Amino acid sequence: MTRTTGSTERLLDRFLPDHEFNEVHAITVMASPERAYRVIKEVRPREIPLLLPLFALRGIPRLLMRQGSLLSGSDRSFLD
Repeated sequence: MTRTTGSTERLLDRFLPDHEFNEVHAITVMASPERAYRVIKEVRPREIPLLLPLFALRGIPRLLMRQGSLLSGSDRSFLD
C-alpha cells in the first residue's frame, strides 16, 4: 500500500511502503483548551531556549542550498 499526497507519491512511502512500528505519544495539559490555544498563539520560538539550536540544525540543508536562513521565523508564533 503506497500513500499519496494528492496525485504525488510520497518519497518515503515509495522506498519504505510498509512500517513495522507505530509510536503514539500523549500528554495531559492541565489547562483549559482556550488557555492552551492562547499560549500556543502567543509564544515565540525564541522564548524556548533549546528550540533555536534545534531549528538551526534543521535549517542547515536549507542554508547550504541557499534557500533561507538558519533561524527564519523565530519571531513568529507557531501558528503564524
